[in-house]
Amino acid sequence: MAMSEQLKERQEQEKRLQKVAKTMNHMERAKREEAAPLIEAAFQRRLLEEKVLHEREQQLEVELSRQHHDGDLKEKNSLARMLENYSGLEAGKGYQVQENILCEV
Repeated sequence: MAMSEQLKERQEQEKRLQKVAKTMNHMERAKREEAAPLIEAAFQRRLLEEKVLHEREQQLEVELSRQHHDGDLKEKNSLARMLENYSGLEAGKGYQVQENILCEV
């Protein structure tokens, strides 16, 4: 008789535990369902922030590229003028060298 009462009491405790577990599961699910829109909104905000940051970085990269390009063009023009001057000097030297050779012959 004591065994059957203990068994019955144990079964009742298990039923109560199952009921409590089920209630907790329902509460957790409700909590997740409430949090889902908040999580989605936070995700969308972060996505927008990252998009803005990416666009800003892209614009900065384009601006830096333009600046480098402009600097490279200025250097090219400067070197081109130097080359013209150098070519003119070399042409003059070549003429003088040819003149010297002609005179020596």
